[in-house]
Amino acid sequence: MAGSYPVNRPIIMDIIRDLKPKSILDIGVGSGFYGEMIRRDLPEVILDGVETFDYNNYRWYFYDHIIRENILTAEPGKYDLYLMVDIIEHMSKEEGHTLLSRLGRPVLVSTPWHYVQGPDENPLQEHVSEWTLADFSIYRYYNYSNYLSAIVLIGG
Repeated sequence: MAGSYPVNRPIIMDIIRDLKPKSILDIGVGSGFYGEMIRRDLPEVILDGVETFDYNNYRWYFYDHIIRENILTAEPGKYDLYLMVDIIEHMSKEEGHTLLSRLGRPVLVSTPWHYVQGPDENPLQEHVSEWTLADFSIYRYYNYSNYLSAIVLIGG
């Protein structure tokens, strides 16, 4: 099942709490850890998610709505924060940049350094691109990266 580095969760949650969004779109819900943490820390936030694979995870109940479409073709709507944790590496760089240009701001992106992953029960889990800070240089961003991941807040 899709997940993320546990060590990144406090960093990402600190950023979210500092931003105080009233609405969040979690792109690539996966196991739903962020939905559970966001709901606990910001109970009044409108929290929607996007997921194409049917994980049928109990943490999905923390979301107000799950959009069951591919984010590359879906119309995501307007949110105060777009969350892309360990998702952008599952798309080509062209697709990733196209998506980032379509979304509003801010967008919080986390992507692993040098981590190869093939498909599992979900064929969309394969890593098809590797992102570095240079890939985000065309955007105004803040760098929160650590030894495991590039963590950037675009337009925040």
